[in-house]
Amino acid sequence: MAWGAAALVLLSACGTSNAQPPPSPTAVSQEVPDGPRTAEVENHDVEPITNDPQPELPVTVESFDGVDVTITDVSRIITVDMYGTLTETVFSLGLGDNVVGRDTSSDFPAAADVPLVTVGGHDLAAEAILDLNPTVVLTDTTIGPREVQKQIREAGIPVVYFDPERTLDGIPDFIMDVATTLGIPDAGEQLVERTQEDLEAAIALSSQVANPP
Repeated sequence: MAWGAAALVLLSACGTSNAQPPPSPTAVSQEVPDGPRTAEVENHDVEPITNDPQPELPVTVESFDGVDVTITDVSRIITVDMYGTLTETVFSLGLGDNVVGRDTSSDFPAAADVPLVTVGGHDLAAEAILDLNPTVVLTDTTIGPREVQKQIREAGIPVVYFDPERTLDGIPDFIMDVATTLGIPDAGEQLVERTQEDLEAAIALSSQVANPP
């Protein structure tokens, strides 16, 4: 539900090429009182596409920073970006129980008990990350300092960067990049299919709100 529900938020955020990506995706509900229609954004939980994904590892992927990274274990995942989309994607793919560290923006209910690894808002804390003994760290360039991510990689932990741009057209590739990195491309394809259906529904809802009968 969460990725598709994010579509309505993204519709407004992607109105211009300089628009900033939205915060962590949230569900959308519609109220239709007397008068103009309005769309309200509410915070709902993530619905996994599967409850039992079976990662096929090892996997070697090219990180967004151009480094080839080999992932052999996804039992302890840390997800950190400015908007919470990496955490939400991993939960949506069915590996939420494997997430041991998250960013501040990953504030949906299912992630509430996952320890934070950011301090002062969105600054990564190397000690907090290393103390969690992660087997892989998923991140991007929207969060830092980069020295911390470099330190984690130098400690022998696989660190995979993803494209920081968040657009409607880029959602399927983003989902598949995360799913492939975690060795569950089949779950990625299922999530892409569900997300595209939800996107179409969100676009239709946006059109109804903008052009009421």
